[in-house]
Amino acid sequence: MDDILSSRWIAVRLWGEGRSTFLACLKICAMNRTTLHDILLYTLAYALLLITMVVCLAAVLEFRLSINVLWAVMRRSPYTLGLADQLSLLVGGLLAFVYTVFLEGYYRNGVTQRGDKDLHKSESGRAARPRGRVAQWLMDARLDVLLRRFAWTVAIPGGVLIVSLAMRPILFGLLR
Repeated sequence: MDDILSSRWIAVRLWGEGRSTFLACLKICAMNRTTLHDILLYTLAYALLLITMVVCLAAVLEFRLSINVLWAVMRRSPYTLGLADQLSLLVGGLLAFVYTVFLEGYYRNGVTQRGDKDLHKSESGRAARPRGRVAQWLMDARLDVLLRRFAWTVAIPGGVLIVSLAMRPILFGLLR
């Protein structure tokens, strides 16, 4: 906590002296000992966030198309189809936006956290080493938490996407 407060104090002090913010950022990075590995992990976190955003966008659009087909199957008024179409796009887009805003901090925190110590407990109560080489490499590279979070969080919009894609042929069959 003291490092964060002192780094903010240095940034404010450097800003007040008229120096560039780039120098302030360099000073803060030097104080926090940010390494190239940390920068690569943050870049990976934002790349995974971008992939999640694309999956969310595809899920919203496919869900919207499934709602349109469902509306035709239920033989609703074509005048209310536009309302249902835009309402599903608005609500789905808002949910996707809130979800990705939440995920940005969630992925960033996944970079700084070490692997779950309670995930692999041995009988003695100490954290056991992972059983495989790949799992050990992921833990050593601090990728295990970030990739686990990505897998769980991309599964939600991915599931919506798969259900929407699977539902549409069924609905087209009912339409005939």
